[in-house]
Amino acid sequence: MGRTCFVAFLLLAALALPLTALGASLEELARQRIVQEAGLDPDLVVTIFVSEENAQFILTFIYINDRTFNSRLKPELLEAIAPYRNRKAMLALVTPARESYFNPWLITFSQDRVDYHVIPGAIRQVNEGFKVGTLPAGEVAAGIILLERLEPSSTPEPQGEGLDVRRPFTIGYMGYTASFALSAEPVLALGPEVGLNDLLQLILYGLLNLLLFFLFGFLL
Repeated sequence: MGRTCFVAFLLLAALALPLTALGASLEELARQRIVQEAGLDPDLVVTIFVSEENAQFILTFIYINDRTFNSRLKPELLEAIAPYRNRKAMLALVTPARESYFNPWLITFSQDRVDYHVIPGAIRQVNEGFKVGTLPAGEVAAGIILLERLEPSSTPEPQGEGLDVRRPFTIGYMGYTASFALSAEPVLALGPEVGLNDLLQLILYGLLNLLLFFLFGFLL
């Protein structure tokens, strides 16, 4: 009963606060926690917090290559993503804080001032939630995005064969963005967790922990 009341308090408090108030520090903290709990290399993971009138969720992207399979991800999840190993693909996960509208076609990738859009042929569902529609609070939706099948914008014309995963690029959703870059060198462990010291940050930190609880239940 006490845990239920605490969870309800966090959700009610968070509903009155935009996730943008988390700032870069908590977004980075989310990435650090995912990396540490899942045993993933830091350069394989990026997170985006989305907060709109009808949506509030964490978007997590995990690049799929040989190193991804050295992690602590669930065997059944590794089996689901195995066909996309080293195929320029990302596992995308949506974890809602409350009932949220999600549209995978709004995910974008940008490199060298060229925007690349997700098209139907670029998505493979891991579960049925990864589609246009409303997600219940705490229900993780997962899908695979094939980066080699993204549709570039018409201008300027992309150079080469589209998005080059060997170079940094930006991932976006409705104006929220995060930078992604694979490392060509051995990956160092992450530094200390970001510090939080005021009431607002602590409330949002509680919400973050709740969302990560749901996400880890799916991943691990």
